[in-house]
Amino acid sequence: MDAEVRLIIHPLWDSPSVDATDLQHQAHRLMLQLLNKCRKRLPTILIDPESAGGKRVMDAVISASLNPKIDPHLRLAALTLLQKRMSVIDPTTPKRLFATQQEPRFAISPKFGLDLEALHAFEVALEKYILSTLPGRADADDPPALAQTRAGLLIALLITRMGQASVRVLAAALRDLHRKPSVAGHWAWIDVQVSTGSYASTETRRIHLDPNTLIAWILAAEVREHMPTAPLAARSNVVGKHYRKQAKEFFAAFLSQLGTLNCKRPIRNLDDLCRCQAQRLCVTTMPVIASYASGSIVSSSIETSTWHRTIGYEEAVDAAGNEEAIASSVLKDVSAKGVQAENSYAEQLAAGDLESEGPVAELREAMRLPRAQWGQAFDQLITKYEVSGKIATSAYVVSWMQYLTTQYRYKGKPLTDGTLRYYRGLISNRLLSCLPESLENLDAEDLQEAYEDLLSDRRSPQQGVRMRIALLAFDRFLRSRIPNFPQVHVPGFEAPGAYSISARIITPAEYEEGLRLIDSGRIVFASDRLRDQTRGFWILAYRFGLRRSELIGVRVSDFSGDVMRVRRNRARSLKTSNATRLIPLLALSRDEYRWIQAWVEGARASGSEYLFFDQEPDYSALASHPVIAKINLILLKVTGDPRAHPHNLRHSTGSNNILGMLGDDLGLAEHPCAEPWMIECIGAAKRLEGQISGALHARAARGAALSMLLGHGTEMVTYEHYIHTFDLLLFFASWSGRYGRRSSGAVEYPRRKEAAQIRAMLGLASTTRLQTSDLGVLMQIASSIRPGGVSLLEKSKPRSSGSEKDDSAVEKAPQEQMISLGDLLNGDTSGVTEGRPLLQAETDAAWSLIEHLGRAIHSDREGVRNWLNIWRAGLLKGYDWSSMRLPVAREFLAMTNALLPELQLEWLHVRKVGGKIKKQRVESAAIEGLNQGSVRVRVMEPRLQQAVGSKRSRLQSVVTWCLLRILTISF
Repeated sequence: MDAEVRLIIHPLWDSPSVDATDLQHQAHRLMLQLLNKCRKRLPTILIDPESAGGKRVMDAVISASLNPKIDPHLRLAALTLLQKRMSVIDPTTPKRLFATQQEPRFAISPKFGLDLEALHAFEVALEKYILSTLPGRADADDPPALAQTRAGLLIALLITRMGQASVRVLAAALRDLHRKPSVAGHWAWIDVQVSTGSYASTETRRIHLDPNTLIAWILAAEVREHMPTAPLAARSNVVGKHYRKQAKEFFAAFLSQLGTLNCKRPIRNLDDLCRCQAQRLCVTTMPVIASYASGSIVSSSIETSTWHRTIGYEEAVDAAGNEEAIASSVLKDVSAKGVQAENSYAEQLAAGDLESEGPVAELREAMRLPRAQWGQAFDQLITKYEVSGKIATSAYVVSWMQYLTTQYRYKGKPLTDGTLRYYRGLISNRLLSCLPESLENLDAEDLQEAYEDLLSDRRSPQQGVRMRIALLAFDRFLRSRIPNFPQVHVPGFEAPGAYSISARIITPAEYEEGLRLIDSGRIVFASDRLRDQTRGFWILAYRFGLRRSELIGVRVSDFSGDVMRVRRNRARSLKTSNATRLIPLLALSRDEYRWIQAWVEGARASGSEYLFFDQEPDYSALASHPVIAKINLILLKVTGDPRAHPHNLRHSTGSNNILGMLGDDLGLAEHPCAEPWMIECIGAAKRLEGQISGALHARAARGAALSMLLGHGTEMVTYEHYIHTFDLLLFFASWSGRYGRRSSGAVEYPRRKEAAQIRAMLGLASTTRLQTSDLGVLMQIASSIRPGGVSLLEKSKPRSSGSEKDDSAVEKAPQEQMISLGDLLNGDTSGVTEGRPLLQAETDAAWSLIEHLGRAIHSDREGVRNWLNIWRAGLLKGYDWSSMRLPVAREFLAMTNALLPELQLEWLHVRKVGGKIKKQRVESAAIEGLNQGSVRVRVMEPRLQQAVGSKRSRLQSVVTWCLLRILTISF
């Protein structure tokens, strides 16, 4: 830069103060270099930046900074600093979020061609080995050697056929060889717990198995007692290290049996094979799947019982591996012993070293003073952040640092200055970025998301360990000072009664079932407005992943045209600045879009400011709105899972849409293993993708676009906490599901002699004919190689949720002949209120009875009419009992068994004994043997037997009312 320019440079570009952070100085230096490069394009950029304009300056500097030699994080820091300074003189400067963590993506190696060649050579040698050795016939003359060989074969198949390219996952598979794989139709899998490092988070990863790999698992498990085991009572990191070493040794021994691999750079060890497989996934599918396969993305699979429900099979009694059984690490102490602070530009950005004002900068400057002055500086900051009696989050962060400085002792000694400064840089800025401005009345969902966001901002597994330790210490500090602070479920934070969302989702079919429940009248609502609010919540929460508080606190003015704005208002704040976003309503189906627009316009016409309230609500009103109880009831009915929670709708948005978006590229719709609900995800995902992804590089930005839709700062937060279908995507990307065909959809699978391989794995001769067209049958054959080697699951019994369109019904009446509760209620002009269903339990009983009678009327209308007339002829006034003579009772019982076998009849035998009337309960089977007196009978609906106690009489009255109304309107 010449001397003349240096003399007249604008004060806006002055250097930071002498005591500014190193990141500020380095960012300022790079900023000036970039500005100088732009002088030809914008001559006044250094002398009079205001005349150049904020937008033009930012665009020019962004273009000048696109140099791969510039550190990407330092570039972000320089652009962030430039944006702040230009905003001072030009408020119209575009606001972009530069200083964010770049997402780790699996990179294609410069020598990926050699990697793919090596992988192909290995697969050729592996296939020859299987066909020549017939693993299913192997004897046990040398059990330890056989165990080593079978374990090596299993590892090789898990990598090459199932895409498992992470040594940690393979080690977890060896550790869990004692567990039986689950087989359900054409599905076979094993759930393992994979740690990402000592004390770091643990994921439940579902390893899907094809028939060949299933056989390899059974064979390896058969000789597992001859494999070395980890020391008893060893720590989790010691156990993990043991099995990782074991996996590498077993594979090395197996590799030596394959002979020479015919390629330039052959595979020499387990790490080589994992790297080559990840390269193939990256080249043939997409980088995010390769990242998951290699273990770079920590994402738990769908929770075990939820997975069983979605594929229609009962859960095994001894099923293990769900996230509730994860052993939590004991993290008690805050200490930086043996660690060094990261000095990279990325970590300096995360620590807030670029900030020159605000709580982060003020806390940093306070801790640059001598330690003797820290106490006074902390007190001043705490007083500053306590405004009008309300304690801001920043005040709690400073108070925590004060506590660590003055009161906390580690092994009887105070923490050192370096340790305290390290944890200040490690977590204070992340806390202030992820937590809301105030912790008062904080919702459990928001707190859990904040903790997840913070832990996702790690730079390495080791740093994740230290962040988790510090966060747990901060969480305990808050609980000692904030009454009723919510408990959350994050690995390492487990506690009795903790708030647990887990990896549960609902399928598209269950979502549609929920809509039918709302519309059919199966759910009792206090008003039509509550019904509409419940329907609106159900649609928007599932389709767009909106948080509970974001939806219930929404205003009518937040809807404008085809867009819904999520923004702060007087009723509720938002979790972070990332939560402010636009929701594209055009991503809804046509019917959903029209209904939402009509609902909003109706509220606007009525003069309501809020969609869910008549007046401005407070926090307690937001948390206790009756729509939440209705959503919980709907979730229970459509899933049968009492643990289902409204926040699972948000998890469903992320998981189902990623499955649909990426699965479409993998040919999911043509894969023989794809369940109907998985294919249904594609249509909805396409609508959403068309609205949230730009035309340029749309396919590469889908994860980021979905992350923004959910209000996350980075897509890694979405991937690690809200996507539970990566295991399915990896399965579809790795195996075609077909024998004799190479491709399925868009993915080209490796050429293999599939039928020959599975015969060899079973130990059968090459001339043996094997049925390979039916994958379910093939799984059964593979499972039978060793009796008791797998857990064979049974199909779930059809479960009725109670909607009119319930698939559990054996036979349905035509639509025009169906009876509904609405018909019974709307046509009731008798004025009789006794037995009229009002409460939810009463409505459930009425609907179940209507369902049974509706099918019977469709099959034998005249017979049902006669049955009802017999019952009504003897009905006692004011009672639910019908009195019948014995011949009539026997006829009534026979008709009931023929027409309505699901219904239960309760009988009373009435006779005179010694001049007194005696009543005695009898079973239906005893009616034929009675020869004197008469009987009384009342009709009971099957569900009624479970609703005994104080509600029984009222529910029985509901049944009587329904029978009378059906007789009136149907005959």
